[in-house]
Amino acid sequence: MLQFVAATTYDFVAPVDHNSNSSLVLQRRRNPRRPQDFRSGVSNAWRTLTTGIGDTAGDLYNTVTREHEEGGVARTLGEVLRQVPGVVVRPILIASEATRHVLGGVRNQLMPDARKEELAKYRDDT
Repeated sequence: MLQFVAATTYDFVAPVDHNSNSSLVLQRRRNPRRPQDFRSGVSNAWRTLTTGIGDTAGDLYNTVTREHEEGGVARTLGEVLRQVPGVVVRPILIASEATRHVLGGVRNQLMPDARKEELAKYRDDT
């Protein structure tokens, strides 16, 4: 729930860039793999952190570069200030998703049947 609220908040406060797929709600749906154990949870968390930080830095760099080429220093500064709310909220979202992966891995390590029950719950056998 916290992750969804953070992702929605990010989508509201982040400036719209139609050339980027920076919607974090959509990015979360692209990686539906659930961790099988603690090791895979940490691996998924690490992948989430590195991808999220890289995407954040890349989006900011691309925006600054594009604005500097198009409008100079004043326009670049304005765009950087416009990016600040999203850059502040995004690490919170990334950390919450990484934590979700680790905790899911710990849960599935301690209770292996929980993962099977969760997968079975969404299957339609009727």
